[in-house]
Amino acid sequence: MALPLIFFVIGIGVDQRCSVAILVLLFLTYFVLFISRKLALVNLKMLCYSSLIWVSFFLLGRACMLVYGDAFEMGELKPVYLAKVEVVCTDVPRFTSRGAWLTAPATIGDTTFDLLLSMDSLQAARLEKGDTLYLRGAAIWPLLLKGKEVSAWEKYLLRQGVNYKSALQKSRSWTLRKNKSWYYGAYNFAHQKIVRSALSSKSKALLLSLLIGDRGYIDKKTKEDYAVLGVSHILSVSGLHVGIVYFVVAWLLSLLFYKRSSIAVFLVLLVIWFYCWMVGFSPPVLRSALMFSLFVLASVVGRGASLWHSTCWSAFVILLLQPQCLYDIGFQLSYGAMLGIVFVMPVFSSWVKVKGLLWKSIVDLLLLSVAVQLTLLPFLVYYFEYVSLYFLLANIVIVPAVALLMYLGIVFLLASGRALQFLIFLLDQLVCFMDWVCGLLRDAPYTVISLVLPDLIFWICYTLVLIFVIYFKYSRLNWFLYLALFFFVFAILSI
Repeated sequence: MALPLIFFVIGIGVDQRCSVAILVLLFLTYFVLFISRKLALVNLKMLCYSSLIWVSFFLLGRACMLVYGDAFEMGELKPVYLAKVEVVCTDVPRFTSRGAWLTAPATIGDTTFDLLLSMDSLQAARLEKGDTLYLRGAAIWPLLLKGKEVSAWEKYLLRQGVNYKSALQKSRSWTLRKNKSWYYGAYNFAHQKIVRSALSSKSKALLLSLLIGDRGYIDKKTKEDYAVLGVSHILSVSGLHVGIVYFVVAWLLSLLFYKRSSIAVFLVLLVIWFYCWMVGFSPPVLRSALMFSLFVLASVVGRGASLWHSTCWSAFVILLLQPQCLYDIGFQLSYGAMLGIVFVMPVFSSWVKVKGLLWKSIVDLLLLSVAVQLTLLPFLVYYFEYVSLYFLLANIVIVPAVALLMYLGIVFLLASGRALQFLIFLLDQLVCFMDWVCGLLRDAPYTVISLVLPDLIFWICYTLVLIFVIYFKYSRLNWFLYLALFFFVFAILSI
């Protein structure tokens, strides 16, 4: 599935130079295997059949790009108009120092489009997920204005399909219809219980983000601290959080049903996908939900689910439904991390042998962090232009603390009375501990190293070095090691 997926991604719209680099990599791989007699090319029929599959996936990617092409365009200037607009709040508002905003589907007559809606904090506090806004005399503007430079934020919105913007103004007439749906009610119950509790403001913000995906309450300083330490991924719902929900649900159901009971499987899948709907179908959440679903279904039929194949299939399904996700930073970081887990982590594990369950768990967490950081290095430098030096210490302390915070948070949503008061105390103390650790590491010398963005040639060589080292590990062919050394020297010379 890996090669068809690569051709599918190329078809969606990978840069021409990157396409050439990928094709050269594939050629070198097959050339080395051929001259080492590890790959027999005598079966011409099978080779033609494989080539036909690859070309079909490439054409499928091109077709998806054409169908969803408007998601990649920067948009054209269209007239401003006033109209009666119906806006359905499929998400909760995000709060900033200047007010609040949300993106939501809007309807004018028979036309539906995605809208960026700005408002003040008091207006936003009235809104819940599933509410419907009726705007009268609303002014709708195109997201991009002629002659204005396009920001990274606007590019992100455009790739999510948001092309227009508006604002709730006190001088304009608008009405609010509260939602009465049970599925929105579950989200709003959790949201309101956390917001109206006696938890500290930081505890509320973290629980809202970790449990139901609402990052609107996290202050700027907290985001910066976690980003500097290389653990900002824990602030948004991702594979870690979906995995925790899965293991909690699977453990509870194992007490009631047999492991392979069809009822238990159905309930596990139902809870996973309902949780994903609650927190929003972001690429990391979709990836985790698809991979856990494949794992559950494979266990039912008595077959083991390959982590690599599950990763490839989940990426293919996401890109088939939403090809614009290819340009989403969450998608890139999520699958970049999976590459490190699947390929680089086993290499490190074979080099480092530790006895004892506790020490092995700590070492595995450290090796996993290093493997993920190595594969994500090009993305981190490209998007943030710095690398954290204390990401190992931060991950070994903050990640287990976040897992414990989520477990306690799930119990918090179900608790009441004195048990609730005790959980509030525990949650606040745990968040204080996390803040203390972050502050200690943030104030340490040389927390981050700022890097100048290298040339594309350097990153191509860097990627090739990692890939050929992995090939050498699994094939034991010295040709791959020689190629890795060659590209390593070439990468140094290109700086």
